[in-house]
Amino acid sequence: MNKQRINEIISSPESLQYGSDLSVVNELIHSFPYFSTPYIMLSRMLHDENSIYFDKNLKISAAYIGN
Repeated sequence: MNKQRINEIISSPESLQYGSDLSVVNELIHSFPYFSTPYIMLSRMLHDENSIYFDKNLKISAAYIGN
């Protein structure tokens, strides 16, 4: 896991890149399943890419993200 890249993404989420950051975000989700920030990042990336997986992911993310 690239700690520096994770810090960059969290501090400036507009720098998310679907191709290169998808694996980093998925790794964060699998390593820390109750950390809500990666779920938000993944939902944003899927929304920005108009992915067919956005709706499914949004339901899963909503379960992990608190109010």
